[in-house]
Amino acid sequence: LILFAVIEWGIAFQRWQVLAAASREGARVASLAGCDPGTAEAQVEAIVNQFVAAAGIEAGEVTVSTDNACGDTGTNATVRVDYAFQFPVLSNMIPAFADGLALQGASVMRNE
Repeated sequence: LILFAVIEWGIAFQRWQVLAAASREGARVASLAGCDPGTAEAQVEAIVNQFVAAAGIEAGEVTVSTDNACGDTGTNATVRVDYAFQFPVLSNMIPAFADGLALQGASVMRNE
Protein backbone atom coordinates (compact mmCIF):
# COMPACT_ATOMS: atom_id res chain seq x y z
CA LEU A 1 0.00 0.00 0.00
CA ILE A 2 2.82 2.40 0.85
CA LEU A 3 4.58 1.59 -2.41
CA PHE A 4 1.46 2.36 -4.46
CA ALA A 5 0.89 5.55 -2.45
CA VAL A 6 4.42 6.78 -3.18
CA ILE A 7 4.16 5.94 -6.88
CA GLU A 8 0.73 7.50 -7.36
CA TRP A 9 1.59 10.67 -5.42
CA GLY A 10 4.73 10.94 -7.54
CA ILE A 11 2.62 10.71 -10.69
CA ALA A 12 0.24 13.34 -9.29
CA PHE A 13 3.19 15.65 -8.56
CA GLN A 14 4.52 15.16 -12.11
CA ARG A 15 1.08 15.99 -13.55
CA TRP A 16 0.92 19.13 -11.41
CA GLN A 17 4.33 20.21 -12.73
CA VAL A 18 3.13 19.65 -16.31
CA LEU A 19 0.04 21.78 -15.66
CA ALA A 20 2.18 24.59 -14.24
CA ALA A 21 4.49 24.52 -17.27
CA ALA A 22 1.55 24.30 -19.71
CA SER A 23 -0.17 27.29 -18.11
CA ARG A 24 3.08 29.26 -18.27
CA GLU A 25 3.43 28.46 -21.98
CA GLY A 26 -0.20 29.41 -22.57
CA ALA A 27 0.27 32.70 -20.73
CA ARG A 28 3.32 33.43 -22.85
CA VAL A 29 1.24 32.99 -26.02
CA ALA A 30 -1.61 35.06 -24.56
CA SER A 31 0.70 37.98 -23.73
CA LEU A 32 2.57 38.30 -27.03
CA ALA A 33 2.50 41.65 -28.76
CA GLY A 34 0.47 41.71 -31.95
CA CYS A 35 -1.65 38.66 -31.23
CA ASP A 36 -5.20 38.52 -32.55
CA PRO A 37 -7.80 38.85 -29.75
CA GLY A 38 -10.32 36.90 -31.84
CA THR A 39 -8.18 33.76 -32.01
CA ALA A 40 -6.05 34.17 -28.87
CA GLU A 41 -8.06 31.84 -26.65
CA ALA A 42 -8.06 29.10 -29.30
CA GLN A 43 -4.29 29.50 -29.75
CA VAL A 44 -3.72 29.32 -25.99
CA GLU A 45 -5.88 26.20 -25.69
CA ALA A 46 -4.07 24.57 -28.62
CA ILE A 47 -0.60 25.19 -27.17
CA VAL A 48 -1.67 23.98 -23.72
CA ASN A 49 -3.20 20.84 -25.22
CA GLN A 50 0.00 20.15 -27.17
CA PHE A 51 2.06 20.57 -24.01
CA VAL A 52 -0.07 18.26 -21.85
CA ALA A 53 -0.40 15.68 -24.66
CA ALA A 54 3.40 15.42 -24.80
CA ALA A 55 3.30 14.46 -21.10
CA GLY A 56 0.67 11.77 -21.60
CA ILE A 57 -2.43 13.69 -20.53
CA GLU A 58 -5.35 13.58 -22.97
CA ALA A 59 -6.34 17.03 -24.25
CA GLY A 60 -9.98 16.46 -23.31
CA GLU A 61 -9.05 15.82 -19.68
CA VAL A 62 -7.89 19.39 -19.02
CA THR A 63 -9.90 22.59 -18.83
CA VAL A 64 -8.19 25.76 -20.04
CA SER A 65 -9.46 29.19 -19.04
CA THR A 66 -7.95 32.43 -20.32
CA ASP A 67 -8.46 35.96 -19.08
CA ASN A 68 -7.35 39.16 -20.84
CA ALA A 69 -5.47 37.46 -23.68
CA CYS A 70 -4.03 40.04 -26.09
CA GLY A 71 -5.07 42.77 -23.71
CA ASP A 72 -3.76 46.31 -23.53
CA THR A 73 -0.03 46.76 -22.99
CA GLY A 74 0.84 46.56 -19.30
CA THR A 75 -2.22 44.55 -18.30
CA ASN A 76 -1.97 40.93 -17.20
CA ALA A 77 -2.95 37.86 -19.21
CA THR A 78 -3.96 34.90 -17.04
CA VAL A 79 -4.15 31.25 -18.03
CA ARG A 80 -5.47 28.51 -15.75
CA VAL A 81 -5.34 24.78 -16.50
CA ASP A 82 -7.45 22.37 -14.41
CA TYR A 83 -7.15 18.58 -14.31
CA ALA A 84 -8.91 15.93 -12.23
CA PHE A 85 -6.28 13.34 -11.33
CA GLN A 86 -7.60 9.88 -10.44
CA PHE A 87 -5.57 7.51 -8.31
CA PRO A 88 -5.68 4.20 -10.25
CA VAL A 89 -4.91 1.88 -7.32
CA LEU A 90 -5.49 3.91 -4.15
CA SER A 91 -9.02 4.88 -5.20
CA ASN A 92 -9.97 1.20 -5.20
CA MET A 93 -8.34 0.48 -1.83
CA ILE A 94 -9.11 3.59 0.21
CA PRO A 95 -12.52 5.31 -0.16
CA ALA A 96 -11.03 8.71 0.71
CA PHE A 97 -9.10 8.67 -2.58
CA ALA A 98 -12.12 7.72 -4.72
CA ASP A 99 -12.84 11.34 -5.73
CA GLY A 100 -9.30 11.89 -6.94
CA LEU A 101 -7.36 15.11 -6.68
CA ALA A 102 -8.12 18.44 -8.37
CA LEU A 103 -4.87 19.77 -9.81
CA GLN A 104 -4.39 23.26 -11.20
CA GLY A 105 -1.68 25.23 -12.91
CA ALA A 106 -2.03 29.00 -13.23
CA SER A 107 0.22 31.65 -14.73
CA VAL A 108 0.06 35.41 -15.14
CA MET A 109 2.15 37.39 -17.64
CA ARG A 110 2.12 41.04 -18.54
CA ASN A 111 0.82 41.81 -22.03
CA GLU A 112 3.46 43.24 -24.32
